[in-house]
Amino acid sequence: MIRGQCRDLTTRCESGHSAALAEVNELKTRMLFTVAMPMRAVVSESDPATIEAITVVASHVGQAFQSQDNPEDGETAVNG
Repeated sequence: MIRGQCRDLTTRCESGHSAALAEVNELKTRMLFTVAMPMRAVVSESDPATIEAITVVASHVGQAFQSQDNPEDGETAVNG
């Protein structure tokens, strides 16, 4: 997440770099959601399929969150 924040700060001034923005989204928000959301399933010893399903959903939620947050920061949304 720290690497994502550093990249966010260094690429914020560059426009039109959707690949760089997608990488920032992956390293920051998507990573946060893919760790935080399945944590409860892991702690409760859910089966691996449930943990994987929650992880996939969490990844999409993280990307959706960042896609909504970026325009508020003056950045272009990146869909992934």
